[in-house]
Amino acid sequence: MKAYEAKDLRAAIPLKMISEMYRIEAESKAAGDDHQQRYERRQHEVKPILDELEQWIEDHRGGEPPKSLLGRAFTYAKNHWTILYVVVNDGSLDLDNGDVERALRGPAMGRRNWLFAGSDEGAERTAIIMTILETAARQGVDLQAYVHDVLVKISDGWLCSRLDELLPSNWAAARLAA
Repeated sequence: MKAYEAKDLRAAIPLKMISEMYRIEAESKAAGDDHQQRYERRQHEVKPILDELEQWIEDHRGGEPPKSLLGRAFTYAKNHWTILYVVVNDGSLDLDNGDVERALRGPAMGRRNWLFAGSDEGAERTAIIMTILETAARQGVDLQAYVHDVLVKISDGWLCSRLDELLPSNWAAARLAA
């Protein structure tokens, strides 16, 4: 992508192939393909594109300086090639890990701010709170209602022996039951 943005039009060819793989993946999701159907679609439609991309890289890699943008892209592709084929051969895996990267962005951005949590205990408490909140968010829990309810219960003397009831999944289940 960086090579193309830097006006190296040769990069348009692999970008088009990659775009086609993502289009096929989007069609699979829109069709509601299960893991087996996605595997079969990838074998018939994505694998040939990936084979073509690999050949294009091999054909062009030797004449490109390794430090150039396109050369670095070739190196990156070769270093990650095995995992691409794992994804093509397993319909339960997503084509990319964008969701995971987005989930980790908040903690990564805050890491510098949390470096000085006051003490090791403060840092540990922060990690616990962030883990609980991220777990709640991933379970679809209304974070504002959850935090408010938990803080009120704790401030009213909630028993330590019942803290597991305040974990996001247990809290959500109790709310549904009520």
